[in-house]
Formats: sequence, C-alpha cells, structure tokens
Amino acid sequence: MKESNQLPKFRSLVELLSYRSSTQPNKLAYRFLKDGIVEQENITYGELDRRSKKLAAKLQSLSMSGKRALLLYPSGLDYIVAFFGCLSANTIAVTAYPPRNQRHRPRLQAIANNAQIAIALTINSHLSKIQSLLANSGFQLGGL
Repeated sequence: MKESNQLPKFRSLVELLSYRSSTQPNKLAYRFLKDGIVEQENITYGELDRRSKKLAAKLQSLSMSGKRALLLYPSGLDYIVAFFGCLSANTIAVTAYPPRNQRHRPRLQAIANNAQIAIALTINSHLSKIQSLLANSGFQLGGL
C-alpha cells in the first residue's frame, strides 16, 4: 500500500493551525520583515496557537462570538495573533490601520459604525492613544 503525503482535510484555518501546533509546534509559522528585508520577529505554530487561543478565550468571556472586532494593529505579528484569535472565538475581524492622530478619527468612526463594531483591539502601547481618539464610541477597547 502506498503512503500518502497529503495533509488531512481541514474545515478552517483554526483547525489547520491547531494541527500544525500539535505536530510541528517549534516550526516557523510567520516571519515579519520590518522593511521587507530585515527580520524583526518570528512566531512558531505553537506560539501562534497559544497566543491566539488566549485572546479567543478573552473574547469569548466578553461574549463576542458572532460580533465584530475592529483590529487596529500596526504591521507585525500581533495582527496575525489577533486575526487568528478572532477566528477561534467566532468573532468577525474588521481590519484598519491604527489612527495616528485626531484627523483619522472620522474615518475610524465611520468604519466602526458601518461594521457595527462591538470591540476594538490593539497592542498595549497604542491603547491609551486609541482610547482618547475613540472616546464615547459605544464599543469596548482591549489590548493584546
């Protein structure tokens, strides 16, 4: 009998990540290049799975299943963790660049209103800036 080199069939990216995490936890999943050349950070399948499940558990504890989350992350691996966290929690990820100043507030508010955002997520170092820009927006804000 001939051995098959095919992967099992997966119903979602979350299932595929879980499989990779259990079979190849230390294998590189993503590499972020700061300027397209210089390596800034890496994440393995195991680390991505662990971090995304931690965020998913937080989203589920906030009853975010089926709701929309605005992902306000700079380029990097935190965005990927948040995206997989949303997938794991059955939360719909809506992505936008984080605002740099007050001038971007109307654009961000329009996105949030159109998408009926329930929560906005960002990295901890951006949290206070985004809180001040989105004060009284009617949704929760959380850091990774």
